[in-house]
Amino acid sequence: SAQTARAEWDIVDNYATRCEPKGMPGSMITTNPFEFIDQGETIRVRGYELDIVRTVYMNNSMDPSAQSPSIQGFSVGHWENESTLVIHTSRINFPYLSTTGIPLSEAVEAIERYTLSEDQNRLSVAINLNDPKFYRFSVRVRHHYVRAENIFRSSNCVPLSSR
Repeated sequence: SAQTARAEWDIVDNYATRCEPKGMPGSMITTNPFEFIDQGETIRVRGYELDIVRTVYMNNSMDPSAQSPSIQGFSVGHWENESTLVIHTSRINFPYLSTTGIPLSEAVEAIERYTLSEDQNRLSVAINLNDPKFYRFSVRVRHHYVRAENIFRSSNCVPLSSR
């Protein structure tokens, strides 16, 4: 079913070519910068690409199944230690993993692990995706970011149809 869904992907007319925001987990699998803003009970994740904003609830008393699905999903986090933030995201209703049409179902769940290096200049990211509708095994994505200063500005995407 994943191969069938991917075969239906339109490489000319899709969310990316129309400058529509990526949903989770693609919004976090990017070469563009993002930042984590600690707001006490929540952590706001702000992405440069199309000004994505996610909220991570640090209070695990909320029931994810009672939350409305959204393209960024519903995220609950906790600190594993001083340098590692673990986020469990469910309730994602974005149908693609990437801009190549790799499909996701609404049953997808992501476990994200963000680990800051001791010198705070490198952020290692590991995301495990489980989607029982499309994949027999977990999908694992690993990458890292290096610290950059003063890089946020408005995202300026021009839809392919306007070029």
